Amino acid sequence: MLRTFTIICTLIASFALCRAQEVTSVQAFTYHSETRDTIVSFPTGDHNQYEKILMHYSMRCKDGNISTPAAGQQNVGCGEWDYSCNTNIVDSTRVDSLYTLAPSHVISNFSEPVFPYTSQATYSYAQEFQYDALANNGSEETEYVIGEGLASVDGLLDAESSVHFQVLYPQEQLQNAGMSAGMLTGLKLQTLVDVAGLDKLRIQMKQTGATELDRTVLDRDGFELVYYKDTDLGSFENLLRFHEAFDWNGSSNILMDVSYTGNGDSSSIWPGFESQDALILSANSAGDEYLELQGAGYLEVDQPMPQISNEITVSFWSYGGSAQPVSASTFEGMGPNGERQINAHVPWGNSRVYWDCGNVDGSYDRID
Repeated sequence: MLRTFTIICTLIASFALCRAQEVTSVQAFTYHSETRDTIVSFPTGDHNQYEKILMHYSMRCKDGNISTPAAGQQNVGCGEWDYSCNTNIVDSTRVDSLYTLAPSHVISNFSEPVFPYTSQATYSYAQEFQYDALANNGSEETEYVIGEGLASVDGLLDAESSVHFQVLYPQEQLQNAGMSAGMLTGLKLQTLVDVAGLDKLRIQMKQTGATELDRTVLDRDGFELVYYKDTDLGSFENLLRFHEAFDWNGSSNILMDVSYTGNGDSSSIWPGFESQDALILSANSAGDEYLELQGAGYLEVDQPMPQISNEITVSFWSYGGSAQPVSASTFEGMGPNGERQINAHVPWGNSRVYWDCGNVDGSYDRID
């Protein structure tokens, strides 16, 4: 609908609607009107037939007086704000506006009329492959007993926790047990009770010249995966058959890396280990998989991360309470001079999520 407004400066307003040589007038204000804001109803019919709207005003000066800038003459009659006829026109029905043509919500990459959603938590599942090895009936296997089990370590087979630990077996101990260079095809564990629910039990091995384990950090490099399977252990000898045999050279120490996610309620000991504390490193054996903050708190990382230079990814779940949103940092990381290098507000007090990264001369990159 094309509407052209012609303003003639008068005080009493009326609308003249022009349609195919016809003119319809609508009164808006009179001299007795007590408001400067009113709703003007257009005549019924097809509004698209109207081609032009003319606005007509007539102006009455109080007692025929004209206001001037002179002292005492500013408000005696008509003045400049009267004859300029400042008028705002708003289509309160919005019938002809874009508002009625736009959807109430726009969902990226979704064009269907109904968007399914749930108020319950959803989860993503990733497919993975575990290994179930079978023995070759035509092959012979020899068993070797490593250690006498006099100082078996408690807490490493704990189905109530998620555990990650490493054990170092010196080559002298292996040789004393009668082992020589060759393929290792499995591991036997004698547990005292049934231990059910060692999900994703992962055993990795590698050859190493190290004689002690670093007590501050787990070794991560160069391992070969030999066993990966959800596993239940009975109170007897349990054979964990490797899906990939480990080729020991006969002269190096063996570092074994063991991890699992506990899904049960029983525990036992890691058997067959002698009293050599330097040869076992345990991490996360208490099942502390999350950090719970009551109101306010923080976790300080005391080790620098010099390997981070141009890119960083931070992944976490955050469950907020009724106090959110709060104007605070969810986490931040500082550079060597105390400058903030990474920062996240999840969310800030205005309900927006901010991610800041990098810092050069006090300037950083931000997305939200």
